[in-house]
Amino acid sequence: MLKIGHVSLSLSGRAPKNASTSNQTLLLYLLLGAVTIQANEKKCQQNTNFSKLPPSARVHAPAAELLAFIKDAGHSGKIDAFIKRTATRNRRWYKEMLSEFCNYFTFTAANNHIAAFVSLYRITEYYAYAVPMLIACVGRDLYGTYDQLRSYFVGGDQQKGELGLFKKFLEKSPVFKEILDYEYDVFITSNLAMRQSHYRLAIRLCPNPISADETLHSFKVRFQDVLSFLIRARNRYMHFAIGQRSDNVHTDEILAPNEFFGCLNPIFVSFLAYILLETIGIDGQ
Repeated sequence: MLKIGHVSLSLSGRAPKNASTSNQTLLLYLLLGAVTIQANEKKCQQNTNFSKLPPSARVHAPAAELLAFIKDAGHSGKIDAFIKRTATRNRRWYKEMLSEFCNYFTFTAANNHIAAFVSLYRITEYYAYAVPMLIACVGRDLYGTYDQLRSYFVGGDQQKGELGLFKKFLEKSPVFKEILDYEYDVFITSNLAMRQSHYRLAIRLCPNPISADETLHSFKVRFQDVLSFLIRARNRYMHFAIGQRSDNVHTDEILAPNEFFGCLNPIFVSFLAYILLETIGIDGQ
């Protein structure tokens, strides 16, 4: 068992002896679905492979999943070499990501979906500046990069600060270009008595919902819109500045907040985990 803050991790299968020296490697095990997490004497298994869209249960041995990911990311294909190469890179930041994702999975296992959502929003803010910089810093060709980097910082986007930077990065970076139009399925499965209210609230918070079906209480959201969806959900639910806005979430709209966020979190964690896996693949080169 590896101690990570207040939780302990157990890697599935025959993990390399030096795996614990690389936080990126531990995150790969976690997000590829090969970890058991123990917190407060309770265990939960994380066996979902988030490198897939949509995420699915891990089907191959952990070592095979890890090796396939490393090869797909353009590495030499040797796990030990990847571990050695990443062991000292941005250790503090990746350790924070490991801790936050572990928190998310343990909160979710305990059906504490509001706390799980808070962990996801914390991850989002950790990403906001770091992910664009981590990916920009490993560019193999510096020529022509100034205008691209500059475009992330300037412009007429209403979203300011680091979250605005992150939003622009996702829209403009070639790394995510091919999946911007990927559509996540959102299903509101709250208790029947509140399902309609929760569905309408989710539609209101989601920018550009697609194929909305009020009978099935489902809709789709594009990859490029998930960040704004997450930020809106947080701001409208947790920031209730009466004198500034009139579109905040009211009590009669979200009768059971824990159930509401339990319906949205799977989309948010898929989005965030996929981004982190892509970042690890590029940063580890």
